Amino acid sequence: MVGILLPPSVPGALVNFAAVLCGKVPVNLNYTAPGEILASCARQCEIETVVTSRAFLERVDIEVPAKTIFVEDLAARARFTEKIAALAMSWLFPSRLVERALGQSTPSRLDDLATVIFSSGSTGDPKGVMLSHFNLVSNIDQVSQTFMLRGRDRILGVLPFFHSFGFTVTLWLPAARGVGVIYHPNPLDLFARHSDFPAGLSPPLLTGRFRQRAVSHGRRGETARAAGPCFRGPLRNTPARRVRMHGMLAGGRGQHT
Repeated sequence: MVGILLPPSVPGALVNFAAVLCGKVPVNLNYTAPGEILASCARQCEIETVVTSRAFLERVDIEVPAKTIFVEDLAARARFTEKIAALAMSWLFPSRLVERALGQSTPSRLDDLATVIFSSGSTGDPKGVMLSHFNLVSNIDQVSQTFMLRGRDRILGVLPFFHSFGFTVTLWLPAARGVGVIYHPNPLDLFARHSDFPAGLSPPLLTGRFRQRAVSHGRRGETARAAGPCFRGPLRNTPARRVRMHGMLAGGRGQHT
C-alpha cells in the first residue's frame, strides 16, 4: 500500500490513478487528524511510502508517518520524451498494456482490494474499511443511476479523498463516466468566497456552513447535496424556511455495502 497526503486536486487525483495503474493500493490519509492518528493508520496498513507535496505540508503542518515522495520532485524529473510516451500510451494502448508497461504483472480483479478508508478515530484508534474494486464500481453505478450524469455535466469536488464520498464520487466517478470535475482543495475557503453554490458535502461540513451563513446571517435559498449519516442534532432542527435543500442523502460510511 502507498499513502497519499494530498488535498482534492488534479495532482491528488493523478497520484491515485497512477497508484492503481501500477498495481498499488492507494490509502488517502486524513491530514486533518492528529499525528498519532496518522501514525496509527500508516501502521495498520504497513505503509512505508507517502506521496505528498511540500507546498501542502507548509499549510497543514503535520508530520508524515513514513518515507516521503514529493510530487514537485516527480514533476521536475519528468523528461519531454517521457511525457510524449505517456500521452501516446494513454491514447493508443489498451488498458492491460498500460498496466503491464507500468509494472503490474497480473490484471486486477473486481474482488481485489482497491483502497482503505479510515474512520475518524473519535472512539479510539481509527478503523480501516477495506474496499474492493467491486465496492467502488457498485457505488459509482448507484450514483450514476441517481443523477444520470452526462458528458457535459461537471462535478465540484470539495470533499477530501480520505472521505468515502470524496473518493468514490469526486475521484473515480468522473474518470469512469467521462464527466468533468473541478477540484477545490479547501471547502472552507470555498464557502468564504461563494455564498450560493451546489456541491457534494457531508453533514459535519454542512452543519458548520449553515451555522455560519444560513442560520446566523439569515441566508435563504442555499442549495446543497449531502452525503453522510441521516441528519440529526442542530442540522436536523434548522428551520426549513432558512435553508432549501435537495439532492441525495446517502450513508457516507454505509455506502460501502
